[in-house]
Amino acid sequence: MSTCDTPPSLTNGKPTSVSNTTAEFQCSSGFKMSGSPVVSCDSTSGWGPLPSCAVIETKNTFYASFAPEWLLILLGVLFSLLTLACIAGLVWYCCCKP
Repeated sequence: MSTCDTPPSLTNGKPTSVSNTTAEFQCSSGFKMSGSPVVSCDSTSGWGPLPSCAVIETKNTFYASFAPEWLLILLGVLFSLLTLACIAGLVWYCCCKP
């Protein structure tokens, strides 16, 4: 049974479980693993080939927005109040004018 020192660092990843003979790696958020997550210590006290962590490719989604969401909500509320005021004025003009 061989003993290995601390396993080498993994770019964009880290070991999650380490014993004298094995180490298990996990990639950081946004990265996917290529290779086996479990690496063994060989007979010369060296770690086997490490997995690699590559960026997860995502398609860029374009959201056309000419204004922040809070501004659109504010404009919607103001438009609704204006509509209600017009309706109230129309009702008063038709029914309640002197």
